Amino acid sequence: MGQCAMIYIKEKGKKPLEVDEWTYDFPNGATKEIYIDCARYYSENYPRGPWPKICNTLMTLMQDPDIEAVWYYSDSQDGSKVPELWINDILRISRFYMLNGNRPWYDGDWKTIE
Repeated sequence: MGQCAMIYIKEKGKKPLEVDEWTYDFPNGATKEIYIDCARYYSENYPRGPWPKICNTLMTLMQDPDIEAVWYYSDSQDGSKVPELWINDILRISRFYMLNGNRPWYDGDWKTIE
């Protein structure tokens, strides 16, 4: 399988999601999950997913004045412990992508990236 990208948002004036037996752990205060075609997660430590598509989604959400917070993480992480995403996080991952793309994973050398 692989790690799926998880994106949650907090919308102004909306009631937070409630945990039930069918949900993943999600960030405290999140009001909605954003689904992006079960995209694989992308980060410096897991350079596999379609970062341009994920990044476009995150930037679109972050510029919306009706969205107070955005969270981005892997489904292997506990969403309730993931910090809010900031502009510098997107810039850091985007810089890594522009320098490396998905090549580290597909070239089999992803664990040696500095």
